[in-house]
Amino acid sequence: MTVYQIAIPLPTDVKKTLHRICCGLPSVEWIDEEDLHLSLFNLGKIDGATLIDIKESLAKIEFSSFVLSVYGIGHSRSKGDRGSIWAGVSETPPLSQLRKEIQKCLKESDIKIENNKSATHITLANFSRSNPSRLAEYLSSYSMLYCPPFTVNAFVLLSARETPKRTIYTVEAVFSSH
Repeated sequence: MTVYQIAIPLPTDVKKTLHRICCGLPSVEWIDEEDLHLSLFNLGKIDGATLIDIKESLAKIEFSSFVLSVYGIGHSRSKGDRGSIWAGVSETPPLSQLRKEIQKCLKESDIKIENNKSATHITLANFSRSNPSRLAEYLSSYSMLYCPPFTVNAFVLLSARETPKRTIYTVEAVFSSH
């Protein structure tokens, strides 16, 4: 089964700005510019029948366009030395409402959400080991990261396929604002 997530696509200028800072740390797997996106929910592995239910359910969501800004940078660690470097976004009422609507649709379809408690973020890199002092220096260097506001007109359902070199994301469905 394929892994899926719900995300907000980023405009090209935001991707370019973020990709410019994706360098300078050894042993870090930087996300390719074209694959940068704002993660809302990880759905995990989904079978074909469930995927159809998810698409039908998400298509019912109505929302208006809204504005977001990217600001700040951080990191998180999971088991052992594994972790990620991410950029944050402004948590606005329209973004919170969209997340609630998506969560409600998924719950009604009996879809479990992975990492439901994680903040909305843009993953810039993943790592299995890091030099703590170099990571701290990197995060400090970009602590004031800011991208100009952009308009959110849609969210997407992405599939993620792991390859030996990177994860390839494919847009499976687009859900536009009304």
